[in-house]
Amino acid sequence: MQRQEAAESSGKTIQDKHAFLSGVLKAAVREGKIDRNPCEGRRLPKTLRQEMVFLSRAEFDKVHGRITQERWADLALWLVSTGMRFGDATALRAEDIDLDRAECRVTRAWKHDTGRKRTIGPPKSKRSVRTISLPTQAVEVVKRRIADPTVDEVLFCNSAGTAATTQEFYNRAWLEARKVLAPRAPRVHDLRHTCASWMIGAGVPLVVVSRHLGHEDIGTTSNVYGHLDRSSYDDAAAAIGKVFG
Repeated sequence: MQRQEAAESSGKTIQDKHAFLSGVLKAAVREGKIDRNPCEGRRLPKTLRQEMVFLSRAEFDKVHGRITQERWADLALWLVSTGMRFGDATALRAEDIDLDRAECRVTRAWKHDTGRKRTIGPPKSKRSVRTISLPTQAVEVVKRRIADPTVDEVLFCNSAGTAATTQEFYNRAWLEARKVLAPRAPRVHDLRHTCASWMIGAGVPLVVVSRHLGHEDIGTTSNVYGHLDRSSYDDAAAAIGKVFG
């Protein structure tokens, strides 16, 4: 994946690995195998947080229209229409989708171990295990993916039938397609942010958005997207005004 796309998570990745290594070395100190933990007192790089990019429907259509391969176009449409994390979406199987009820059950996600090997595990948190309702566009995506002869274990795969990775999607589709919005450079994860902004803009309550996205608590949703929810502030003011008559 290109360096720009990875910049936001690099600091957090180093922090996670440092914490794991420090725990191992701390145990070694307790067992008398070493006399000190060399991880203690080390200054770690701060996580670089890039500004979120919220796409309008017209902007998404421009980017989406530049993605020529159906499998990648479907993945982009799925991500923006469901707001799912990339690792959750690319772990989905046909059996996780109820087409009759237009629902998706999220119970799995791709994880990376310390050796960067990908494995299937549970989603990010307990709240991330959830059932979400699907818009018509997402249902149509599932139907196309099921009909694709290369699809086997997971719905969103490459031409070899292997689960798609963020790097593949970024390099083979997203990097070139997003150039239509230059100088803006939305990341793959901004499709999730865009979905949230569309729901909030349509008046969906923040608590519903939080459950749909699989956030651990509504505080996370409020911290990330609360500034978009201006209608709720207007409603709050109107409610007080109504009390005064």
